[in-house]
Amino acid sequence: MFYSDRMETVSGVITRYNKKTVTVITDDGRRWNVSPGLLSKVTSGRSQASVGTITPIASKR
Repeated sequence: MFYSDRMETVSGVITRYNKKTVTVITDDGRRWNVSPGLLSKVTSGRSQASVGTITPIASKR
């Protein structure tokens, strides 16, 4: 979850995670490239059954 330039809440699924940008695909199909520092973890809203497959992303350090 993050806030758009219009201060609207945007949530979706992370499809790519790099040092400088994270790609998030929203439920309506929009693609956002944002800084990882702007993201917040969503703790409620969707049930785990509707999320799908979750793949852990390992750090490259």
